[in-house]
Amino acid sequence: MCNTVETSHAFCKGFFEPSVAAGFRPSLLLLTRDTRTTALSHRRKNAVPRRTDAGFAHLIAPSDDVYLPVADPASLSDYQLCYWYCLEIQLRQTLYTRIAEKLDMKVVRMETSELSDMDRLVEVVTPLGLADATSARAALARAGVEKAHNATPKAKQTAPDFDLETEGAALLARLGPPATVADVQVRIDRARSFL
Repeated sequence: MCNTVETSHAFCKGFFEPSVAAGFRPSLLLLTRDTRTTALSHRRKNAVPRRTDAGFAHLIAPSDDVYLPVADPASLSDYQLCYWYCLEIQLRQTLYTRIAEKLDMKVVRMETSELSDMDRLVEVVTPLGLADATSARAALARAGVEKAHNATPKAKQTAPDFDLETEGAALLARLGPPATVADVQVRIDRARSFL
């Protein structure tokens, strides 16, 4: 038996719906992290949706086919765009989990801070059928996972020059109604029509 593991964040940005439409039933590992912390990280790394090179290359933006609309995205601050992006991804995780559960797909959640926790990784890969606990532990030790987590070191973190509460509240006030599972199903059906 061969397992293929796709670890790209791009899967949730346009590949989930066509994969399900084509009959694939992958197990999902959903990495989670505090939305504000992640938004600040994107801003620090200069990865702002539709405003920076990294944002264009790797992130979706409100002008894309999204599940969480926002009014007047051009007037959002860089932080608000990054925060919106994190909320959009969080919503996708919720919606995709509901679809996956209906289709009996395995779904496991994990905090990004747990990526260097050997015991937690073994807990995750075993039920996903990627390896038995002994093999997983040996392979993860060879890969050096205890040293793999790449969070921004505390020494490099700087306090933002704006109020997170104010910026966040202003963004939340501009959000439209979030999509539902039915909206995801419409996209899956649309993708199926191309097969």
